[in-house]
Amino acid sequence: VMGDDVDSVFWNPSGIAGLAGEQLTATYLSYFQDVNLGFVGGANPVKDLGVFGLSLAYMSVKDINRYGLDETPGANFGASDMNIMLSYAKKDIIPRLSAGANAKMLSQKIDDKKASAVAFDLGATYNITPEIGASVVLRDMRTKPKFVNVADSLPLNLIAGVGYKPEMLKGLTLESDVEMYFRDKKTYPSVGAEYWIADIAALRAGYTFGRDLGKASGLGAGVGFKLMFFRLDYAFAPAGDLGSTHRISLNCNLGELSKPAVPEVKAEPAAAPAPVLP
Repeated sequence: VMGDDVDSVFWNPSGIAGLAGEQLTATYLSYFQDVNLGFVGGANPVKDLGVFGLSLAYMSVKDINRYGLDETPGANFGASDMNIMLSYAKKDIIPRLSAGANAKMLSQKIDDKKASAVAFDLGATYNITPEIGASVVLRDMRTKPKFVNVADSLPLNLIAGVGYKPEMLKGLTLESDVEMYFRDKKTYPSVGAEYWIADIAALRAGYTFGRDLGKASGLGAGVGFKLMFFRLDYAFAPAGDLGSTHRISLNCNLGELSKPAVPEVKAEPAAAPAPVLP
C-alpha cells in the first residue's frame, strides 16, 4: 500500500502523487483455478495541478460447469469483469501529506447476463520522516451491480500500512500492512521486504497471515530487473490446494527520457605563463 509508481493506482492512488514524469505499466496474473487477470495503465504529472492516470483492469474465467436444478450437467459458461479507472493524486496537500482518488466504471458478465456499477477509492500517504511513511486507502465504495433482479454489494475494504527505508542501507524497503474487509469481517495482516542490488536487480518476499488455503498459502516471493527506463517484475504465490499464482509486470518510466542530458565537461589546457620582459 506504500507504492510510489504507476502500479500503485491499483492499490492506493496516492502513490502516484510523487511521479516526476509519465509512466506506463502492463501486468498479467495467472491466478488459481484458471482465473486470469490483466492490468494496463498510465499516469502523467501536470505542472501545478497534480498527477492524472487512466487504466484498465480485467478478469476472466472460462469453462465453469453448468448444472440444472435437478443437477443435470449443461454446457459450460464463462464470467468476466472489466474495470476502467480514472485516477488523480496531489502531493503535499499539507506538508508531507499526499492524497489520491480513483473513479471506477465496472462491467460484469456471467454467461449472457450483464451488470454494471460505479466505485471509488480514496487514499492518503504521510511521510512521518524521510525514512518512514504511513499510508491508508479505502477501496471499492460503490453502487450495487444488479444481475436480472438481484443486486449484491461487493466487498468494501480498508488497507493501512507503514513502510521503512533505512538511510543506512540503500535499496532496502520494509513494510507492514493490515487489510480489513468490512462485509466479511475478516482481517489479514501482512509483512514484506524488498532489496535492490545496485539499483539493477531486486529481491522481494512477503507473508500474509490468515489465508487458510493450505500448505504455504500466504507466502509470496518475487524478483525485479531494471534496464534503462524499463522495469520487469515477477512474483509467485502458492495458494495451497487451489494451485499457485504467477504475476508478471512491465513498467516503462518515460520520464527518464525527458531528463536533460548532463553536458560533458572537458578540461581546458592551462594557460601558458606570460613571458617575463627584461
